Amino acid sequence: MSTENTLSVADLARENVRNLVPYQSARRLGGNGDVWLNANEFPTAVEFQLTNKRLTATRNASQRP
Repeated sequence: MSTENTLSVADLARENVRNLVPYQSARRLGGNGDVWLNANEFPTAVEFQLTNKRLTATRNASQRP
């Protein structure tokens, strides 16, 4: 196969995706402090309760074709 006909993943991606800037952590940018959270972490846990109703709905949804 000729290299002229090969595509890279970047060639397939839309321009707005190619222009995305990679995530950089505060630590990498030179932040300081004692507690380091990832971008998707929240310092206070959100209360969550698994009720029988929610569990049943989840089970039923997973059994659908």
